Formats: sequence, C-alpha cells, structure tokens
Amino acid sequence: MTTNRDSADVVIVGGGVMGSASAYFLTKLGRFGPGRIVIVERDTSFAECSTGRSLGGLRAQFSTPENIALSKVTLGLVRNLKENFGPDADVSFREYGYLVLADDAGAGILRANHVVQRANGGDIDLLAPDDLRREFPWLDVEGLALGAFGRSGEGFMDPSIMMTLFRKAAQAAGAVVINDTVTGIDQDGGKVRGVTLASGRRIACGTMVCAAGHASGKVAKLAGVELPVEPRKRYVYVMDCRDATPALHRAPVVHGRLDRLDAVGDVVGQRFGRFAGGVTQGREGLDADPRLGDALGVVTGDGGEHAVGVATHPVL
Repeated sequence: MTTNRDSADVVIVGGGVMGSASAYFLTKLGRFGPGRIVIVERDTSFAECSTGRSLGGLRAQFSTPENIALSKVTLGLVRNLKENFGPDADVSFREYGYLVLADDAGAGILRANHVVQRANGGDIDLLAPDDLRREFPWLDVEGLALGAFGRSGEGFMDPSIMMTLFRKAAQAAGAVVINDTVTGIDQDGGKVRGVTLASGRRIACGTMVCAAGHASGKVAKLAGVELPVEPRKRYVYVMDCRDATPALHRAPVVHGRLDRLDAVGDVVGQRFGRFAGGVTQGREGLDADPRLGDALGVVTGDGGEHAVGVATHPVL
C-alpha cells in the first residue's frame, strides 16, 4: 500500500522486526485508520538490517523481569503463530532451550539471575558439571562451574520470516511502508511534531517510535536525546558437521564465553548437518579472533551490527 499523505498518527523509524512488530500491535488496537501508521525504512530489501543477520534466539534467561516478560509475550505469539498469522505461517521455531554456561567467576551471577527467572515464570534449571556431562555428553565441561538450562519456552527461529509476518499483517491492516531515511525530527514543547526525510518530504505526526536498531542512538540525537545504544560488530559463522549425532541436532543454544575471544558467543543447531555460531564484539572494541573460522571448520561467515544498550539490555 502506498500513500501521498503528509501526516500520520504514528511514524515508526525502522522496519526490522521491532518496527514491524510495533506497527502490527498498533494496528491491532483498532484506533488508527488506513495510512495513519507509517514505517520509514531506509533499506526495504532488509539485507543489511540486524534482524536479517540475527540467529533468532528466544530465551527467558535474562536478569530483569522486564526482559523476561517481553520474551513470554513473544513465546505466546510464536506458539500460536497460525492463529495470529494464518495457516501457512511458520518461523521454524525449535524449542530446544538455552544452555548458559559459567566458570567460577560467573557462577554467582548465574545463580542470582536464576532467582529472578524462576520468580517470573522461567522454566530454568541450574546444572552442576556432573549434571551437564550427563545431560549433554557432547559438551566439554572442563573449566565450567555451573550451567542454566531452559527446559521449555526457549529456542530459536527464523527472525526474517517473523519480521515479514509482522510487516505484512500490519500492511494488510492499513500500515504504510516508505523507503526513505529520517534526517530530522521536528519538536515543539518537547513533543515530536513530525519527521523530515532524506527525499525532502516531511511527515507530520503526533508520535514517533524509534526502532532503528543499532542506529537508534543516531536517530535519538536528531531529537536532542542521548540514547545509550551503540552498534557492536556481530559475527556469524556456519560450521559443517555432517556426522553430528541426533542428540546434537536437538542441542540447546549454548551461550557462554569462548576461548580466545573477548566476547560472548552462541552456537545454534540447525538442519542439514550444519550449525551457526554468533559472536558479538567485546566492550573494549576488540574484534573476534580471525583464527576462529579456521579452528571451527567454518563453511561461511557473515556479519552485521548488533544494537547494545545499557548493560546490554533494551531501552524501553
């Protein structure tokens, strides 16, 4: 759907999974007419957005109730995907759990987080090294002090399909997607009154949603707001493991510090004998060790920008 309107009730900056989800849930309110919710997205191929380069993890293993609550909402949506998006909707959700690992230095944090997770409905168990070895015989437990395993409600999916489902459902309900870039935010009395686009167009609005991913800090600055969100380089590796056992193919997402990396990494089991691993750049700005690809027998690698906020939590 296209529109020539120069005003909207809500302008959403960014059309990735967060922007598309925002549009979807706003249309569900039934308060906005056709064309009154506008998504401004600079790359409508979505080839370079963070969503398309994500491993698509869904977990309850966070340290704050707010993050856990967000994950529970997403879980309910994914488990009822066809009811929400139609009989053909499928994001390949694999509810295999998350396995977060810690050494002696990190075990206390894992225990503290576990208290918060259980208090907020997380189905998480703490596992000692012997328990880890028994449940996951493929796991090298040397140097590990503790693990936290999500028995249910955690896993991974295809984030690009999830984004597309949100966006198309929002468009079907009247939302509009514009291929452009926000270059200015007009304000009056501390309230947003409109946005200016790179094309020279201006769209008046009463509300603006910043869903620009790793660029959210830059977008916020257009309104004079210092938003503590910064981009970090995210590396994704695909590893060939044709002889992996069936148990390994149902392995949880393994999350923990990796050797020779000043970063935290995830390893996600996939189909066709291959696995994906993601590593986010460390706070000191160090890149992933370039030898990692050779060490893991990487078939291919890619990267994108990962949005990181205060203490790596989203800013609400």
